[in-house]
Amino acid sequence: MFYKRKTEIGSIAFDKQLLEFVVARTVSSFESAVIVSDPKGRLKKDADKNPYAETGFIDGFVNENDHIDLKVYLIIRFGHSMNEIAAEFSKRVRTDVFETIGMHIDDVTLIFVGTLSKNLAKRYIEVKDSAQ
Repeated sequence: MFYKRKTEIGSIAFDKQLLEFVVARTVSSFESAVIVSDPKGRLKKDADKNPYAETGFIDGFVNENDHIDLKVYLIIRFGHSMNEIAAEFSKRVRTDVFETIGMHIDDVTLIFVGTLSKNLAKRYIEVKDSAQ
């Protein structure tokens, strides 16, 4: 999808790949506590080492308020708290997206599609964080 936004000083155009890059940068800051995934819980072999190579792990769209609603599919490593990861991830991704493209995020929905220890245990746990 291609998005275009006009502001007082000009316009910005971006697509889903830019959002994926910003989210992958946020994921890499968690030092392998979370790994990007597709909606079915599949991941590439080196996804934890190079999250930038993975695509299709977000759904993002611009709503009627000219803000972004973001849905991210993640696998969490065993031993980490989903609530803590979700709160910190939401805070970081909001800041990163605003600093990169200047748009606010209304809703961040993290969908934990699995838990990884030695093997991947499939889950589907949705954690939604709305802007106040």
